[in-house]
Amino acid sequence: MAITDNLRVQIASAIRQQIKTVESYGSSPHSPVDKTIPTSDVPSGAHISGVQPILPPACLLFEIPMVESAAKTVLSGRAAIQASLRQQDDRMIVIVGPETIDNMENATAFAKALSAYAQTSKEELIIVFRAFFELEDSNDASSGWSTLASESSPTNKVNEGLRIARSLLKMVNSQLGLPCATRFVDVTTPLYLGDLVSWAIPCSPDLASGVPMPIGIETTMESLPQAMKVLSTASRPHKYFSPTRSAMLAVACSTGNEYSHAVLHVSATHTKSFEVQINETASNLSSKLLQPRLLVDISSSSENLSSGSELGAIKESISQVANMSGSQVVAGVHITVKNSFKDFFQLFEEFDVLKNAMPIQSSITNIITDRSIEFLSTTIPNSATVKDNELPLVLSPSSANRYCGFVKYLKENGDRLRELISQHGAVLFRGQQNFNMEEFETVCQVLGINGRAAYSTYENVEFHNVLSKTHECCGNVLMYCETSPAAGGEVCLIHGTTAFKVIEAKLPDFSSSLQAHGVTYTSLSGARTTLPAIRLEQAQPRWFNSILPAYFSNESVICGDSTRFDGREMRQVLNLLKGNCANITLQRGDILWIDNSQVMHAINISRAGVQAPSMIVIAGN
Repeated sequence: MAITDNLRVQIASAIRQQIKTVESYGSSPHSPVDKTIPTSDVPSGAHISGVQPILPPACLLFEIPMVESAAKTVLSGRAAIQASLRQQDDRMIVIVGPETIDNMENATAFAKALSAYAQTSKEELIIVFRAFFELEDSNDASSGWSTLASESSPTNKVNEGLRIARSLLKMVNSQLGLPCATRFVDVTTPLYLGDLVSWAIPCSPDLASGVPMPIGIETTMESLPQAMKVLSTASRPHKYFSPTRSAMLAVACSTGNEYSHAVLHVSATHTKSFEVQINETASNLSSKLLQPRLLVDISSSSENLSSGSELGAIKESISQVANMSGSQVVAGVHITVKNSFKDFFQLFEEFDVLKNAMPIQSSITNIITDRSIEFLSTTIPNSATVKDNELPLVLSPSSANRYCGFVKYLKENGDRLRELISQHGAVLFRGQQNFNMEEFETVCQVLGINGRAAYSTYENVEFHNVLSKTHECCGNVLMYCETSPAAGGEVCLIHGTTAFKVIEAKLPDFSSSLQAHGVTYTSLSGARTTLPAIRLEQAQPRWFNSILPAYFSNESVICGDSTRFDGREMRQVLNLLKGNCANITLQRGDILWIDNSQVMHAINISRAGVQAPSMIVIAGN
């Protein structure tokens, strides 16, 4: 409908009247003419019938503190589970316990019986006590904690329930020596109990990315696509709202949890067999480069069974898991038993079949097969070509690749990889999982690069061959990217023959002087060190020096005949190298192997302060 002139006049008049009304009450909503109203009368728009204050996590941790024996159990439990997921520990994981803990006497009896069995089986199995207090699908978030409290407890039963839960976990860890597993239904639970937990099922990918223990994501074959999204998300850094131990709201910044894995609910009534359910799930996980090793939840196989038949169903399920031909993808089992179940030792005896389910293997194996994984060449943006060879050569796994398989690949293909390094000047491994520092050191040892750390984080460095960092000529440089950059932060690579040709063409006098006199570094190891600036290898002159970082940092380099370099020429050299290099943005988990005698590298971070990736650089021969 068109607005008439008369209607416009009416609207303008109404607006002016509204402005006058507002001005009559003052220019601020807190003007003295406003009347203060009681907080209870403030409209909140929420349907809240009551509020029960919960004690801050710091108070509970003060009341029931961590002890040394419990901490030792927690940490060893986490480490054992992590090693099993990486297939560095041959023992199967067994997480077992009541459906929910609503009776302390029954829970304690179960834990004591499990501890006795664990003592006789610790060389073959990783036994974890399943201590789930909260009900995931309940409309009452406090129900799990309230149920733990006695009828004579104070009005606020949640606080009492939290105390009882923490006391139980502390006792099981410290006195019984059993690692514990639980479910985190919300982001607050880890603050009260997380330091006593070795394995958990989280409520969200955000929380999963920040907790310190391995985490399992429950799934069925049908819900696997969604679970894979969660697993992928949980492995990446996040920022999410979370309370602190002092009960203040904060933004938690996580680094990502590399020990996230699937917990597959298998069913005896499924149209596919146990073996097919498990292997197809592992294959789908592998196709997305996710952790293919998983826990098998066999609880659903005994649903709706009486206590008498529950043991038989569990026994059958365990046997199928243990005997399946593809058992190398199975890290362990997750078993929930009814709260009324009392035949503890009969149940535990059924675990014996798992003791020999996984063959003893070398720590250097592939997770799915005994073969090492294969790496295929691929391309990335902004690479260079030198004598018809890609710089760098990029190798990516043809299938899911974890640490053990990658190391085995390096061992089996060491000679071939050295040929590729000599041919291309640099090789980039992309697509393998993230390593910790100890594992990266193993990679260095397998490749025979037993050198020293050149630097541990990215910094803006002009083209060099780490001479300015190590004060010695190293044959190889190995870079490992722990965190990819938000923007910028490229590794710039240029082959020595390319550098020589462009500088020879544009600055012939400068190039001739370097060939004739070399360069003198005036601050390497506190002495004047003269080295060739141009190398002749295989009848091909190569630019081989670190004069740019030495000059632009503190002018600690001069020509070999003791003359100083012209600053304008040095800037021309820098621009020529930048204009003819490959600019590679490293991704998290990338490993870049550089032949230091052929290829120089630079770290390209703007002077304005581009956020840099976390970086480890090893130089050696």
